[in-house]
Amino acid sequence: KVGVFATRSPHRPNNVGLSLAKLESVESVETIGENGKKRKKAILKLLGLDLVDETPVYDIKPYLPSDVVTLTDIRSPSWVNAKDELASVQWTDEAKESLIVHRRNGMLEPFYGRNESNDDDAFQAISEVIAQDPRAQHEGRGIATRDGDSYEISFCSLRIVFTVEEVSNGFIAKIRRAFNDEGDAAALPGSYQYNLALKNEAGAIDMA
Repeated sequence: KVGVFATRSPHRPNNVGLSLAKLESVESVETIGENGKKRKKAILKLLGLDLVDETPVYDIKPYLPSDVVTLTDIRSPSWVNAKDELASVQWTDEAKESLIVHRRNGMLEPFYGRNESNDDDAFQAISEVIAQDPRAQHEGRGIATRDGDSYEISFCSLRIVFTVEEVSNGFIAKIRRAFNDEGDAAALPGSYQYNLALKNEAGAIDMA
């Protein structure tokens, strides 16, 4: 799950607007913090913003080729245009069996019911998400995972574990495991994983 503020959606529960701008330069300056220690701060200089003077800019996202604008002199970051979709997605037998069991136990409801005909739909949906390589750039998006490493995503009430391997025609993903998502109490407070851990903990206390 991703919050609306982490996306490019114009549908927001506040008065934050969207404006196309040109990133003119990025400068690094040295400042003194409140504790007296030196720290570096990045200053982004923007041009062409449709804003009045001193309007704060809360977030900057890259221009995508799918954005329809009338300007011609537009550049996108190389990592935005990179063709990093994975060549294929494969499932281990263990992962397949786990998904089927969890779906039949209602772990994918309300999107996928307990009837057997929904197995293929659930497999396809998860495979399509993994095929887009949901890893961030710093997590290795577009390259193979290192030996012993894996990556996890949340899907309904499950955690899906996969690895990425390099083959002759690109990169493929192998889904290794599918298990009940219990959350992570060590995650950032307020995040989906953190709130899920609190919810499960509260449920365990109630059952006790």
